[in-house]
Amino acid sequence: VLLEKLLPIYHPDPVFLAYVVNDAEPSTAMPTPPEEVYRHSRSWFLTEVAERLNRKVFRRRILPSRKDNVGSDYLDGFEEGSVKWRDSREAIREMRDLCAAAGKPFAILMMPDFTQGFDERYGLLKIHSAVASWGRELNVPVFDLLTLLFRGEDHTKWLVPWDGHPNPEAHRRMAAFLVD
Repeated sequence: VLLEKLLPIYHPDPVFLAYVVNDAEPSTAMPTPPEEVYRHSRSWFLTEVAERLNRKVFRRRILPSRKDNVGSDYLDGFEEGSVKWRDSREAIREMRDLCAAAGKPFAILMMPDFTQGFDERYGLLKIHSAVASWGRELNVPVFDLLTLLFRGEDHTKWLVPWDGHPNPEAHRRMAAFLVD
C-alpha cells in the first residue's frame, strides 16, 4: 500500500526493496490494527480464547491460533506453511507488479543480520535462501549482500554496537554497491 502511494510522488528510476531477516514478522514500531493481527483468523474472539488458554492454562501451544504474533525466532516465519512466509512472498509479488505497471525496475537487496558473525556461525541462511528462491519464482533480481559484500568479514566492523543496525560505513558500502 505504501509503495502504491509513493511511486507517483517520487517517480524513482529503479525500486530496491531492502529485505531484512525480520521482515516476515509483524511491525513492532507502532500498535498493529486488529484487522492486521487477526487477518488470518476466522474469529478474533476464538483466536483470543485459544491464545489465552495456551498461555495461562496449558503454558504451551496446544490449541491452534492464527493470530499474527511477533516471534522471537525469525526462522519460525519461514517454516513450511507459515502464513508469515506466504504474506511476505505475496507482498514482494505485489511490489513487483506495482513497479511493472509503473514501468520501474524492481530488485531485492537481501540484508544480513548485522548482529551475527558473517561466517559459518551465521544462522539465518534459510531466510536468505527463501528470498533468493522467491526472486527466481517471481523473476525479480535478488542481491544477497551477505555474500556480495560482507561474507567472512568481522561483522562488528559494520554495526552500531548498541542497537544492531548497520553503521554509516556499512550504509556507504551498500550505497556504493547500488551505484555500481
